[in-house]
Amino acid sequence: MASPFHECSIKRFEAMISPYPKLAKFWHFNGSLSELTLIDDYKVYMNQNERLLFRFFKAVWTQDEKDIAAFNYIEAAYMFEERERKLVLNFLAAPFLP
Repeated sequence: MASPFHECSIKRFEAMISPYPKLAKFWHFNGSLSELTLIDDYKVYMNQNERLLFRFFKAVWTQDEKDIAAFNYIEAAYMFEERERKLVLNFLAAPFLP
């Protein structure tokens, strides 16, 4: 059974990604990383902003060094709209582990 902190963190992540249904469809909130880690975002049609946001969400979810390195904060600062910049800043202000 998951700890309350873990359940709360997963719910927080779901709330963070739910406004982006095109990206949220890749997440199965059963705790399994196997399918997500196999997704190559270059082989899935996404525009540049979606790809960048996908990389952010994937880095938060997996905590994998390769996924973290794939998200470019400088590119995000230039490319993201205010809504996405706030999403990243809110995460940085109060990070959590799903």
